[in-house]
Amino acid sequence: MKNYIHNVKIFFLHLMLVFSPILTNAQTYTWKNAPIGGGGFVTGIINHQTSGDKYCRTDVGGAYRWDAANSKWIQLLDWLNESESGFVGVEALAQDPQNPNNVYMLCGTEYMKGGRTAILKSTDKGNTFTYTDVTAKFKAHGNGNGRGNGERLAVDPKNSNILFCGSRANGLWKSTDAGISWNLAWNGVTTTTNGNGICFVSFDPSGSVVNGASQTIYIGVSRIGGGNIYKSTDGGATFNDILCHTGQRCRERPCMLPIRIMKVPELVEDSERYISSTRLPEHGQIQDSS
Repeated sequence: MKNYIHNVKIFFLHLMLVFSPILTNAQTYTWKNAPIGGGGFVTGIINHQTSGDKYCRTDVGGAYRWDAANSKWIQLLDWLNESESGFVGVEALAQDPQNPNNVYMLCGTEYMKGGRTAILKSTDKGNTFTYTDVTAKFKAHGNGNGRGNGERLAVDPKNSNILFCGSRANGLWKSTDAGISWNLAWNGVTTTTNGNGICFVSFDPSGSVVNGASQTIYIGVSRIGGGNIYKSTDGGATFNDILCHTGQRCRERPCMLPIRIMKVPELVEDSERYISSTRLPEHGQIQDSS
């Protein structure tokens, strides 16, 4: 009996010697997300025109913000849980021109979680997010065809509460409460044969402003055999297909909207140059600049 008790004591002594360092050291551990150096195909790079903040989005790898002080990209969506896993497909990213702290993303992947789609909002440059699930209204596909065609999510440069979002199959949507709720604004274009729909939304910052809202808005439609660029002069209530001055649709002539190139670390040297050979006149037609 004494030997049994002695052996039991020795056994527990061994357990204490083995596990005490583990228990002690565990209290000093700091757990963090594993760093993600990169993932997915970069489908968009967005630069804030006043703050210079730079973001990039990917088709299956989330989104990143450039950390200039440490010369690295910071992953912004490593907090997603299993039910939100499809949000790693970021179809569009928009910054608030008036407040660089506000960042929005249209997220969803068609073949993950039933195509669950949400518009994410951050008020601290992507450090934290809230989101509105819009799956019942329209669906995104961050890894779909045309995912690099432009930013289909945009914030009114004159009103931080107003956003527009172009969808792949359900028209143009609008929020008047900074992304909390969304309602259909225009359904003149819905589905396209390539499944891309309205692929970009762009406000004209020099256009007129009525009741605090920008009135001139352009949207791009990815398709062949129909209008490609539409213009609104009434704040997005109606849109008209833009025709070239010859009467032909713009897809039949080498006409382009002016596009500003932002400076991207290691990629682009000149942040102020333009790559367009055309200009937008006031009367809604695209003309050659020559």
